[in-house]
Formats: sequence, structure tokens, C-alpha cells
Amino acid sequence: MQKDVYFGLQQGTSVLKQIQREMGGIENVEKLIGEGAEQKAFQEEVAEMLNGRMTNQEEDEVEEELAAMEAEANKAAKSEVKLPTAPSEIRETPVLPDAPVDVPAGAESARREKHEAEPLAA
Repeated sequence: MQKDVYFGLQQGTSVLKQIQREMGGIENVEKLIGEGAEQKAFQEEVAEMLNGRMTNQEEDEVEEELAAMEAEANKAAKSEVKLPTAPSEIRETPVLPDAPVDVPAGAESARREKHEAEPLAA
């Protein structure tokens, strides 16, 4: 009976050592717990922001930052685009000559000769 208890303790110790190796030791566990606490604090901060629990000072800081960002965006937009000014007087539509209606005498026969000389694409 004592032998069985001793063997059970050996097996339990062996399993615990193996689990500890897989977990990376106590330092790794402490690091993991610290990271979890950081993430929890971050989540609580985000939840407070979403719930609208900002102090007056925080709200003023956010409004100042927004105003600075809008001013920067407006400044950038104004400096990028420089449009020309439109004329202040109305101009008359220019009079253009009429396009020729008749085909010149030699142009039609030259066009036919050129068309007949070119082979047709297959």
C-alpha cells in the first residue's frame, strides 16, 4: 500500500514538472497575469469612454484637439487647391466659318484608289 502511494506521488510530481515546463515557469505565468491586468484596465478605460463618463477637463481637451485637427484640415484644403477666377464679363460666342459641304474633285478618286490598293484583312 505504501509502495502504491509512493508511486502515485512520483507520478503526480512528474506530471506537475511537465506542466510547469509547458507553461514556461513562474516568470511566464506572472507575465501572463500582468498582461491580463493591463488588458482589463484598458477595457475598463474604453468602457468608461463609451459610457460618456468624461470629466469636464477631458471633454475640453477632446474639443481642443478636434478644433486643432479641423483647423489643420481646413488649412491643408485651402493651400492645395487654387482655382482661377471666373471672368466677370460675358463674352460673345465667336463666329466660326462654315464647314465645306462639297468634296474636292480629286479627293474622291484618290480615296478610291487608296482603298482599292489595300488588301482586305482576313
